[in-house]
Amino acid sequence: MMCASDPYEGWTYEGGALRWPFACFWAAQLAGQDAHRPPVPYDTSMVPIIDALGADPPRWFQEWLAHPEDDGYWTARRPDLQAIEVPAFSVLGWFDDFSSGTAQLVGSLGAEAWFGPWSHMPWGTVHGGIEFGVDGSPSGLPAALLAFFDRAFGRSQAASKPPVRYFVINEGWREAEQWPPLAHTRRWSALSESGSALSRWGDGRLLEIIGEEDRVLGAPVPVVVEPHAPVPGGPIDYQDESAIHDRRDLACFDTEALGEDLVIAGSPTVRVVTRSDRPRHDLIATLCVVAPDLSARVVTSYAQRMSHGKQVGTERHWEITLRPIAVRVRAGSSIRLTLGGSRFPCYDLNAHTETQSAHSRREEQVVATIEILAAGIALPVVDTLPASGSAAD
Repeated sequence: MMCASDPYEGWTYEGGALRWPFACFWAAQLAGQDAHRPPVPYDTSMVPIIDALGADPPRWFQEWLAHPEDDGYWTARRPDLQAIEVPAFSVLGWFDDFSSGTAQLVGSLGAEAWFGPWSHMPWGTVHGGIEFGVDGSPSGLPAALLAFFDRAFGRSQAASKPPVRYFVINEGWREAEQWPPLAHTRRWSALSESGSALSRWGDGRLLEIIGEEDRVLGAPVPVVVEPHAPVPGGPIDYQDESAIHDRRDLACFDTEALGEDLVIAGSPTVRVVTRSDRPRHDLIATLCVVAPDLSARVVTSYAQRMSHGKQVGTERHWEITLRPIAVRVRAGSSIRLTLGGSRFPCYDLNAHTETQSAHSRREEQVVATIEILAAGIALPVVDTLPASGSAAD
């Protein structure tokens, strides 16, 4: 299996933001199957979004959009993982939209799993124009799955290997007794001397720290979010987004070039303190590896739809857990954290109003200013082993 167990978080929504291309595609596909025909046409640029599948959208599509909060509708459809008593085997792709949910499922069930450099389907080895090669292929999966069934049905007494096998980008395969693997945490705090950490050419820096305090030094970093001109971006696929980082509606914070290799394995966490002039806004965090040639490949991200409610203009503290990833960051490269208020069409547009709904029209969307008062990132770091020379180098 390669999916999330929660129909809300990590499936239809992500941190409260609608996973827009998936919601459209899945609803269109189901509607086509119901009518015994190909998927119905859809338009992800449509506003209001309820009209994306035409004037008579499927009932379930209307229900998904009518329940943007994690309420009883989703609770009634959420499986009881405690009731599962059989062995499980799962597959996770670093570039699969369901990766967070799959990782949680593996942890909850104690499942055997392979984590590879793949999307949801097909399990190809080219991402962001980079070929991961034979070593990154899923060619060993059929044998691993058959061996799992042999053990599960008592046809083999052979001892299993460590239950988790995961691919480290820029290195190759590793094995672990669990996911996430045992790691130690290293933390960086975001710094901006003048509050001008906007775009990759600003003064945003990440400084490694020991302790718990994350502060943006100097003035707050103001991110202005214009719904009519959102930050462009689709699902994560190891793509180079250096050109997007030229935009002035993205806060960018970079480490210095690393003096030695760093291996990240697990789900990084981002802590942010914000203040906004609107009751609702989104915050999309991405983690990128910046090479010496200045390319910036996105390795993980996550969205959070934030509601200030009646506390407009007051400080709010947030913690965002990014999608799982395993990557070896080479010496000479740096790590970049970006914080923005939109990523379209990856997520639906936030109207920045308290009454936003699937029926909100374009003229109801308003500009929001998000002040980043503090930010930091915690990375799960594992021991550095000799690299095997992955094709992603």
